[in-house]
Amino acid sequence: MVGNPALDFKSADGLDVDQDRQGRKIVTQAVYEVSMKITVNIDCTPEEARRFFGLPDVQPMQEAVMAELQERLLGGIKQMDPDTMLKNWFQGVPSGMASMEALQKMFWSQFGDAGNKGEKTE
Repeated sequence: MVGNPALDFKSADGLDVDQDRQGRKIVTQAVYEVSMKITVNIDCTPEEARRFFGLPDVQPMQEAVMAELQERLLGGIKQMDPDTMLKNWFQGVPSGMASMEALQKMFWSQFGDAGNKGEKTE
């Protein structure tokens, strides 16, 4: 503001009235920018928040998906049972100690053949 601070005043309508050195009144309108920061804390359950925002209730669908997932996982665990795994590995091989001997012979025959590759036997 220009002029004598004792003569400066603000009118009720937001206009600043001032006097210059010759005593003329100068009227200016002040532009004020006001900014605020507001924080709102809401304490509610997820169910209440879904209802408030109009989101669908997905709990029945979630329960169905979780039941299906649990069923599949338990089915997979049953297949990973050591007894079931051994039965799958030894399908078609006679049961008992003979199957272990047959497995050992198969392994040793593969190792024995690998060592003789590229060599001629006399």
